[in-house]
Amino acid sequence: MNVPDADLPLAVPPWRAPRSTAPATHIQPLNVPQALEVEADAQGVPLAVATRAGLRRVEALQDVWRVDDEWWRAAISRRYFMLRLEGGLLRVVFQDLITGAWHAQRY
Repeated sequence: MNVPDADLPLAVPPWRAPRSTAPATHIQPLNVPQALEVEADAQGVPLAVATRAGLRRVEALQDVWRVDDEWWRAAISRRYFMLRLEGGLLRVVFQDLITGAWHAQRY
């Protein structure tokens, strides 16, 4: 039996087409923290944060919280700050309490 279009690939509807050309085994992390320069006081509270426009002073501390997780693998211990910087810019930053490094993370 001869099927005329048997050797042609099947068309994949756009809603079923893969979104990425990366292999299925390659996982790309989302929302990766970015290294950040922060000036902090002796208690570790941010006073100023480096931005693309330069160093901006912290006008208000909106919120503070701590995350301690994954102690059974690679421990995570972070103190997060939601800051209002001069000019009204809101920014979430955290200090890695294991390494001391500062990072920005967008939500």
